[in-house]
Formats: sequence, C-alpha cells, structure tokens
Amino acid sequence: LLNISAWSPEGCQLYDIDGFWEGLSCENDWGDNKPYFTAEGAPGTPVDLYLVMKPGLWLNEGDAGGFEVLIDNIGVYPVASNLIKNWGFEDDSEWQVTYHIPEPVSDVVFGYTDATPAKGQNACLYVSAFGEREVRPVIYQKFTAVAGEPYRVSGAIRVIDLDLPETIPPGPWFQIYINPEEPPDWYDAMGDWNPGTKLLNISAWSPEGCLLYDIDGFWEHLSCENDWGDNMPIFFPEGDAGTEVELYLVMKPGLWLNEGDAGGFEVLIDNIAVYPMTDAGIPGTAVEVHNTAPQDYRLEQNYPNPFNPYTNIRYVIPKKEIVSLHVFDVLGHKVATLIDKEDKLPGQHNITFDASDLANGIYFYKLQAGDLTVQRKMILVK
Repeated sequence: LLNISAWSPEGCQLYDIDGFWEGLSCENDWGDNKPYFTAEGAPGTPVDLYLVMKPGLWLNEGDAGGFEVLIDNIGVYPVASNLIKNWGFEDDSEWQVTYHIPEPVSDVVFGYTDATPAKGQNACLYVSAFGEREVRPVIYQKFTAVAGEPYRVSGAIRVIDLDLPETIPPGPWFQIYINPEEPPDWYDAMGDWNPGTKLLNISAWSPEGCLLYDIDGFWEHLSCENDWGDNMPIFFPEGDAGTEVELYLVMKPGLWLNEGDAGGFEVLIDNIAVYPMTDAGIPGTAVEVHNTAPQDYRLEQNYPNPFNPYTNIRYVIPKKEIVSLHVFDVLGHKVATLIDKEDKLPGQHNITFDASDLANGIYFYKLQAGDLTVQRKMILVK
C-alpha cells in the first residue's frame, strides 16, 4: 500500500538520509513514496494491516559492508484528523495572505497544478519572486487545538528555482511555525516579523549558507543541521490542560538580500497537516479496572509521549512486590526517583511524572519489581 525506499540505481542509496522518512526517496518524485495510503476493503470496515520496516544491505558477490541506523517516532495518522482545512490548497479558502512590505512583490498562487511536491495529491500552493531584494509573503490559517496534548506537524515543500547573488547571507528562508498570535497586516521594519513565542519553528535559514538549497520533500528535514531542537515537528499547545486554544499555523517563504543585490525563488507547498498524536495509536489515559488479579508484569508506554512537562506512567504487577521506579538520562545518570523500594499490592498502578526541572531530550524510565527489571523510552519536548 505504501513503499518508501532509499534504494536508487543511480547510487544515492542510504547516503546522507537524516530526517523524518517522508523525504527518503533519493529522486523525490514521490510516486509510490507518498506517505499516504488507502486501506483496501469494504469502506468503513476495520481491516488488519502490518507496518513493516526493513533496513537491509545487498552487495555484489565478494563485497562486504555494514551500516548503523536509528529509527524512532513511528506513526500512522488518519488524514481525516488533520486540523488544517483546505490542506491541499485547491483554492484560497480558509487561508489568509499578507505581505510584510509596503508593495507586494511576490506571486502567491492557490490551486497550482503544473507540478506538485507530492505527485497524485492534486493541486498545491506556488510562491515566487524575481529580481527582488526583499520578499516577505505570509500565508497562515487559524485552527483550534487542546492545551497540553501532543500534535504532529507535516507538509511538503519543493524549491524549483533559486536565483541568488554570490554574496550571501542574507538570503532566502522558509519558516513554518505555530503561534497563538495572529500575524499583523504588514510589518515595516527590515527583515521579517518574528514573534518570540513560537511553539514550533522549522526554518531553512542557516548562517553557514545551507539556506534553501536542495530542499525537496516533507519539511520535517528542512533544518540544515538536523539537530532538531526547535525544529521538531511536534508541539504542545500552552494553557490549562484539556482546554481549547486558538492557534495559527504560519508559513513564511522569504528573501532578504544585501543592499544593491537582487534575486528570486520559486517554491511549491503542499499537504499541510496538524495531526493530534492521540490519533496515531497512542493509548488513551482511561484507567482499566481488573476484576481479577493480572497474570503478568507490564510496564506500559508513558502517555502522552512526547510530553511537556507532565506524563503518566502505568505499570501492572501480578502479586505483592517491592517496587522501584527511576528515570535516567541518555548517559545513564539517574535524574528522578518516582518510587523507591515500596511495597505495592497486585494490580494496576499509575504515577504522574513532572519533568519541569529537566531539559528537552530522551529519557528512560526503569521499573524494578522483585526479580523483574524493564525500561522504556520517553521524550520531553518543551
């Protein structure tokens, strides 16, 4: 139903692949590599499917080699759960466009069909400018989310032309961010309007000069350095947990050159999405009631995950045990003790972990119950 492969007879293969897998195809013609599929069968009926991953190696006779890869954050999201309306830019409905310079010098075209970043996904958005020093279109949409819940952002961008002077930066950029503040109608200062309360910021700007070169695919891997940081495509709306909040998804393809220089660009934008991560197979928070004693030990995945800063950890023990539950960082240092050698009765137990004092990153929580030791990974994203 879906095939995303890094194999290429031209020799790209697995080299330099770093990012979320929507951009793994070397040629990025998408084709079978679109990260979308439709489950076959009678409409509306449940079907069992398998998500299969195969990292492999196949060399010529007499050759030998090897590789190391990391895989993380696997998700299958119902497209119907997308909070962004008109996400394929069939027309200009639902979207707002403003230009943060006195005279608009860029062309913003909805329903563009000459080419799309994801083939087979109908129209897209086309943004271009030619022979200009400064270009600052802002395309945005308001949506409603729930505070404290995790969300995953996705979208495609293809740079189809870039005309720049030799001396840069400054240069072009592409930003996508989530913010509770609506962009102003226009912004008279040089440079771009850049609020400091962004919940998510994915930017192609790099002082080292990477900029927009060779960007083609889904924007989870737009950061030149791929250190993620603020570029993680995951965010948590701020506010009282469980309450609805209004946010803006804002896109800013722009150009900013030195005095006397001029340049241009053409980009395509498509398939914009904000998915609730609770629709990606993450278990709910409802407490299960056991009428009989459980038959085995179980440490469940924390929820939510990623989290900020609170998460719930659930474990099950079949008999009375002395239990310890600790949290460790990636270097193995203990950073929190949640339970320290306490007698616990058989059944299900829940504990809330507060990571307010910890930095963003990957952590491990380890359960010790009798002779059993088991651990799981969790991600803190502030």
